[in-house]
Amino acid sequence: WKAMNAGIAASSAEFVACLDADSTIKPDSLVNMLPHFADNEVAVVLPMLYVDQPKNLLQKVQWYEYVINMFYRKIAGFLNSIHVAPGPFSLYRKNVLLAVGCFREGYHTEDLEICLRLQNAHYKIVQTTDAVAYTESPDRIKELYHQRLRWNLGSTRNILSYRHMLFNSRYGD
Repeated sequence: WKAMNAGIAASSAEFVACLDADSTIKPDSLVNMLPHFADNEVAVVLPMLYVDQPKNLLQKVQWYEYVINMFYRKIAGFLNSIHVAPGPFSLYRKNVLLAVGCFREGYHTEDLEICLRLQNAHYKIVQTTDAVAYTESPDRIKELYHQRLRWNLGSTRNILSYRHMLFNSRYGD
C-alpha cells in the first residue's frame, strides 16, 4: 500500500493502474477499460482475472476457482454489487483515490478495503468483461494457506469496519 500510494501521489495522470509484479494484462485491456470512465461517478474499472499458466494440480484447481469467480463477478457487475477490486490489476480515477485517502494501512486486503470505501462514498465500480488480467497463483499448499488466511483475516476486518453497509441498499446491492 505504501508503494501504491507513493506512485499515485507522484503520478500526473488522470487515471492510475495498480498492477502486481506477478501479473500481466492483455494488450488491449487499458483501451477497453478507459471508456467506462466517461461516467464521472466511476471510480474504478475492473478486469476479468484468471490464473496464468497453471502448472500443477493445485494451480489448476485455483484456475477453475477463478473461472467460476469471474462468472459470479459478471453477474455482480450487472447488479451493482462488486465488493473487491482485484489486487493484481485495477484501473482507478486518481482524483477519487486522493479524495478518499488512497489505500489504507493495516487491512492486508487493500483491494477489498478500497472497494468498500469507494462504495461507502457512493462511487461506481465497473466490472468489465473485455479486459483481462492474469496472475500467478500459489503452487504449494503452505503458500495457498497463508494467502487464504490473509484474505480471510482481511475480510473479517473489513466486514467489521464497514458493517453499516451490510444489507443497506444505500450502498448498492
